[in-house]
Amino acid sequence: MNTHDGQRRGSKPAHEIKVALIRASIWANQSERGRAWYSVSITRRYRDGDTWKDTASFGRDDLPLVIKAAEMAYAWIWSQLIEERERDDVRA
Repeated sequence: MNTHDGQRRGSKPAHEIKVALIRASIWANQSERGRAWYSVSITRRYRDGDTWKDTASFGRDDLPLVIKAAEMAYAWIWSQLIEERERDDVRA
């Protein structure tokens, strides 16, 4: 069975990227064969009175920041996959 998104289990993301009020949370998952795969959720923080909340809705001016956070998440995931492959090569 695949281990799904830690977000649903209440665990912490493997990595978070913050660009202003935009946050990309990267969730590590594991296949039946033990290989890592990642999913990303992107949210925007906003203040409701004295409370900070998150939303997955973005305004026009948020979009460049969403793009930047997504690009940074993509780069981080690739770096993790490269490190995993290098560890596998050392073991072989």
